[in-house]
Amino acid sequence: MRGIKPLLGWLAAIGLFASASADLASYVNAPSPFEWSKTLESKIGESNFVELTLISQKWREFTWRHRLRIVKPRNPKHTDTAILYITGSGDGRRELELMARVLERVGAIGAILHDVPNQPLFRPDLVEDNLIAHTYVQYWETGDPTWPLLFPMVKSAVRAMDAIQQFAQREWNIAIKDFLITGASKRGWTTWLTAAVDKRARAIAPMVFDNLNFFKQMPHQLELWGRYSEQISEYYTRGLMEKMFTERGRQLVSWVDPYFYRARYTMPILIINGANDAYWATDAAQFYFDDLPSQRKYALYVPNGGHSLGDYTRVVHSLAAFYLMSIGKLEFPSPLKASYSVVGDEVIYRVRSDKEPELVQVWVARRKDDKDFRPARWEPVRAHKEGNQWVARIPRNGDNLALFAELTYRAETGNFSLCTIPVIVAK
Repeated sequence: MRGIKPLLGWLAAIGLFASASADLASYVNAPSPFEWSKTLESKIGESNFVELTLISQKWREFTWRHRLRIVKPRNPKHTDTAILYITGSGDGRRELELMARVLERVGAIGAILHDVPNQPLFRPDLVEDNLIAHTYVQYWETGDPTWPLLFPMVKSAVRAMDAIQQFAQREWNIAIKDFLITGASKRGWTTWLTAAVDKRARAIAPMVFDNLNFFKQMPHQLELWGRYSEQISEYYTRGLMEKMFTERGRQLVSWVDPYFYRARYTMPILIINGANDAYWATDAAQFYFDDLPSQRKYALYVPNGGHSLGDYTRVVHSLAAFYLMSIGKLEFPSPLKASYSVVGDEVIYRVRSDKEPELVQVWVARRKDDKDFRPARWEPVRAHKEGNQWVARIPRNGDNLALFAELTYRAETGNFSLCTIPVIVAK
């Protein structure tokens, strides 16, 4: 647990663990306007899709409206478990195309929930992180527990699942039981929290939110870089990094940090991140991944992809395979095990998998004078099998190194990748 036990004990003592889920769940379950109507029917590739207008709730003075696009492939084979992708603003054409690719590969029904959050709100510049941070300040100043924007964002996802189930039953006579939930950035954050309060989350694939365990992540950024990421300036310029260590700030963190719900994450998990993501420390997952109780937890890191990931083929193939694994139609390896040792001027990196991969390579990034690997270029080093493990030998050359292994496996839906958690080897 890396020294966090005293802090967690203190938080438990003042009741934060008990109140965390209670406040989020009570908001999600509270009565609120909910309705949907069909506004469009069309096709994307070989799939049909419908667009619903969804009213998920009234939050403060705002009625939240969303576009909800439900996609049914030509030959749906797996209808018990649907895929829900949570996204934000924009026309959503790219998301629709990528979702259709995944669904055609696996034969599942899927949906894209747009407009999470509804934005801008209150004034024109309050969107995305700026809007979330604004609501945190409002909570900190007023103590009103309905202020944090993640609450209505989660409720949007819960209401979307309600609408998808109702529509599929009514229009197609299909009974959807549960969901693989995914989304990126703030919607990846929403994915984690939705799974904490809704048992229909059969599996989750949160993308580019490599930030669980706030009380460890923020000091670690200062340790690595001497400053917080510029990408989260909306929070630290409002003083929220300092405020989170007040009593009210700790309460807020307990509501919105998925780490506080970690005991609930027993479902299959695939975290999908960009190795160059400017928001987070390269080795951020060290502060939460091992603490997740899921026996089927995996990671995919896209080298040189950044916060936008970039390599969508890699993501599509791995997400499709993960879906099939989560419904029992594809065998995954046990969670990967990796270790390294430093011998002279060489790092020896070892990884084990109980399922034979097609390819194993270790991705390496270098920094001469610092440990900020966000602008670094990742290069692959081929690993070779030695006994029951794959081994790569990387010369240090006087550099700070960041490393993770990518293992590629064969599947009918397209070869997919799983990765180990990145580590930093300081010189």
